[in-house]
Amino acid sequence: MDRRTKARLDLQLLCRIGADKVLSSPLGALTENMSREGMLLRWIEAVPLPGTGCKLTVDVDLPENEGIGRRVMRCRTTVVRIVREGDGPPSVGLHIHSVRFVQAKASAGGFDLGSMPPATDRVV
Repeated sequence: MDRRTKARLDLQLLCRIGADKVLSSPLGALTENMSREGMLLRWIEAVPLPGTGCKLTVDVDLPENEGIGRRVMRCRTTVVRIVREGDGPPSVGLHIHSVRFVQAKASAGGFDLGSMPPATDRVV
């Protein structure tokens, strides 16, 4: 049974994961879809999987906007579910408590999205 009350958008964006503070390297996860109250992340196997109920800070890299520059959507979240399907990486469902937009910090290097597994079969 689907209990969602907000529409979800299929978005594949890189994000960094932290345990209530932004702590990780830029290779935290890839968003699969997002809504106003939640997001589903495709987890990268190299990053330890959180437990249900864990509080996480997720920095979602937003596309660069002319005049504003690079921005990050910083979300305070709680893990609500972890789903493993087949041999692929697990998906982590998060409830979003608060969102803040902050200036992106300069990164040491980029990350090639082509090396990531596809989040869905749908091309956006």
